[in-house]
Parts: sequence; C-alpha cells; structure tokens
Amino acid sequence: MSNKTKEGVDDVKSKACDILLDYRFAQKSENAGKMRAVENRLHVAVPQKRDGKERPPQIPESVLIARQNMKSGEEVKRKTIKEIQEEEGGAGVFYVHPESHYILEDESWRYDAPPEIFAGRNVADYICLLYTSDAADE
Repeated sequence: MSNKTKEGVDDVKSKACDILLDYRFAQKSENAGKMRAVENRLHVAVPQKRDGKERPPQIPESVLIARQNMKSGEEVKRKTIKEIQEEEGGAGVFYVHPESHYILEDESWRYDAPPEIFAGRNVADYICLLYTSDAADE
C-alpha cells in the first residue's frame, strides 16, 4: 500500500468498511431482546374478504390514457416554468401569476379583481379592522 502512488488504498478502505459493517451488524443481532420488544408492538394487517363482491382496482381515465400514449410511443411533454419564462421574455420580464394555480368553479373568474363589496358589506372594512387591531396591540 502506498499513499504516494495511491496503490492499494481503495482496497484497504473497502476492507475497513466491510469489517465495520460486520461489527455493527453483529452488535445489532446480539441484542435480540430489543428486537422482540419491537416485534410485539408491530401489527401487519392482512385484509380479509367480507363478502363475495368483486372490487376491481379503480384507475382514473387520465392514467389509462397516459398508459396508452406510453405504449404507442407518444410522449406528452408539458412545458416547464423555465421554458415558459424563456418564451415570455426571459428572467426579469416573466411573471408567474399566482392566480394561474387557483381552482375555481368557472375559469373565467381566474384573473378577476377581488370584490370590494360582498354580501352587501364592504370587504375593505374587515381587512382594515385586522390591520388596525394589530397596530393597536403594538
């Protein structure tokens, strides 16, 4: 073994790791009482049939379509945020709209301005109350 030429160093390292691994494994297996204590706290549930009803797996239609596309060789490539950013003018120009991730009943609502009046009440009154109560506490 030579430190200067690195000859045999890797062999010694791997041998030392093997010895250490064997030692640690031996120590863990010697402590069988601890293993039994853990086994007593574990329970592996095995489902039993409760009736004769057939319950096939429920696979979403989108997954089935994706599987068919994979089999046929079609690859559905979604655009990454990075690709969209480059199309929109690059870093510093591109803006990710937080509204783009909203899940709404009607898609036409996505970029609407928040309401000023809702259910006959001014929304700003409630927002201002929150800010004024925090300011009063300070």
